[in-house]
Amino acid sequence: MARRSERIMQKQMLSNPNFSDSEYDDDDDDSDPNDEEECSVVDALSDDEVDNVEIQEDSSEDEGESDDAENYVARDETIWTSAINNQVRRQSSNIITVRPGPTAGISKTKIGLFESFMNPYICHTIISKTNTFAEESFRIHNIKHNTNLAWKSTDEIELRAFFGLLLLAGVERHKKTSIKQLWTQSAVFGRPIFPATMARNRFCDLLKYLRFDDAFDRHEKKKQNISVSKLAPIQDVFDNFVSILTTLYEPAENITVDKMLVKFRGRCIFRVYMKSNLADMG
Repeated sequence: MARRSERIMQKQMLSNPNFSDSEYDDDDDDSDPNDEEECSVVDALSDDEVDNVEIQEDSSEDEGESDDAENYVARDETIWTSAINNQVRRQSSNIITVRPGPTAGISKTKIGLFESFMNPYICHTIISKTNTFAEESFRIHNIKHNTNLAWKSTDEIELRAFFGLLLLAGVERHKKTSIKQLWTQSAVFGRPIFPATMARNRFCDLLKYLRFDDAFDRHEKKKQNISVSKLAPIQDVFDNFVSILTTLYEPAENITVDKMLVKFRGRCIFRVYMKSNLADMG
């Protein structure tokens, strides 16, 4: 009982701003009329209330000893602590149950990794839409200029070679190098792998007529005032590519999405993040 009364006294001392130490400076042997009041306060409390006070104080003492946390008692008897409360139940959506990183079924080879992202659906879509757009463009050109030009349909092998040259040009940082210079026969400026893969004119034709959707059908819908998404030119390929990413890689809890400033001289039709942040041109 003495221990309980002592703790109640300490709690009142902290919560009472008008308390002075001189009132309790007497020795333990001397009698103090305030002791009767304190005992009456303790007796007035029920056993459950006193036990709750002891539990709170004991738990705060244990946390302070283990985590070196500082505890503070406000005037309204609210106990504040500097320890981080980890007792809140974490939401199921924030619990990572899978191992982050590449999935188990991903290929370990370079060509296999490329084929994982460039799956048959994306390849066939690009081949079909490119051939359709090129054939229609050649037909319109022959009618206007009275010629008889024909488009040589591309296939999966040629498309892979085309993307391979684009990736190689990016790896070797040929951003400011002209296509003519890449296909030159000069031993100083030329790259033998480019002319060995395909002709320069064929590369330019593929670069010109490469499409990811039916462009003529999209233009017809616009003429008929049918709403067309601004992402329609790459919608099918983009959605399929995003679905592939979720099966090839599991993100960790600390993953972040970076931003990149793309240099562009024209006007952008969609909302731009920080449009005042201009890129250096020239």
